[in-house]
Parts: sequence; C-alpha cells; structure tokens
Amino acid sequence: AAMDMMLTGRTLSASAARGIGLVDKVVAPAVVLDTAVALALSGTTRPFKQRATAWATNTWLARTLLAPQMVKQVARKAKKDQYPAPYALISTWQRSGGKPIP
Repeated sequence: AAMDMMLTGRTLSASAARGIGLVDKVVAPAVVLDTAVALALSGTTRPFKQRATAWATNTWLARTLLAPQMVKQVARKAKKDQYPAPYALISTWQRSGGKPIP
C-alpha cells in the first residue's frame, strides 16, 4: 500500500491507513507527541501475517520480480523523462530494499 501511494500520490484518511495497517495508531492532535514517544519507547508488534507479507515482498527475489512490473505500471501513466521520481523510487527500492544506500 505504501509503495502504491508513493508512486501514485494517492492519499488515505487516518482511519483507512489504520485499517490497512499502514499506521499503528490514530490519535487526536493534542496527544500525538505523547503517543509517538510512548510507541517509540515500548515498540509495537505487527500481526504475523503483516510481518510475513512485508518480509516476503522485500526479499531480493521479490524486488527483482516486482520492480519491472511496477515500472510498466508507472509507464502507462507517466513518461520517465517528464516524471523521473517514481522511476527513481522503484530503482532505489529494488537496489536497497529500504536499507540505507552508501
């Protein structure tokens, strides 16, 4: 979901993001900082299915297979020379899997 949102610019409401597991918690603006600190200190555990799916789609093999499909999907809507950002995002993800690139 996150990659799709980054590639398309699509947005979600806070409750929809919570519903698909994109965020851990939805809170009132007045308690955002306190809640963020509490979550950072205590950590959070995602359901096994969500962790397994995230791991499986981020392996080298999955990135190698999925990246070309993503490029094709983006190419239907945006030319690389006019909109290079989604292509750069896919390339970076394919090379790094979300880990820092030296």
